[in-house]
Amino acid sequence: MTTPGLPKRGESGVDAIKRGHVPVVDLEPATAGDPAARSYIAAQVGAACESLGFLVVTGHGVAGETVQELMTASWRYFNLPEDDKRRWMPPSPYVFRGYFPILSSALASSLDVETPPDLCEVFAANRFDDPADAAAAGFSEGREGFFAPNIWPDVEGFCEAWANSQSPSTDRLTPR
Repeated sequence: MTTPGLPKRGESGVDAIKRGHVPVVDLEPATAGDPAARSYIAAQVGAACESLGFLVVTGHGVAGETVQELMTASWRYFNLPEDDKRRWMPPSPYVFRGYFPILSSALASSLDVETPPDLCEVFAANRFDDPADAAAAGFSEGREGFFAPNIWPDVEGFCEAWANSQSPSTDRLTPR
């Protein structure tokens, strides 16, 4: 099954970009617990991630004010000088937490496509940053290793805004 406007399985991200389309996926139907709705939405997210590599998510249950707080705190961080932001880089390239500067990654390489590095900077955090907490929340055995400690910058409101952005509705979407 395909969704109009979403990339088709196997379609390249370049094709989606040429069409001027960034997929928008509404998560709200999945929060009711209907397995068919969850599968359909998972297929939409999968198609977007496998082709273009990013998407816009709606229906996540996070209040607009909370999103604005997160955006404001993020601007505070990303407007810092480069050397300051680099203080919060991960200790190893195998830890996807903290700051990743421009040219430090190449998303296309996940598809075995050789391209120049990406022209974006990233700050990565995870709701669960402790393997024991992830296990207690019900994540399947063996997945705990994906939950390295977060690296929080000393930027006013950043950690708090991020924590506030976590929504009970997103808990119901997380695979166990």
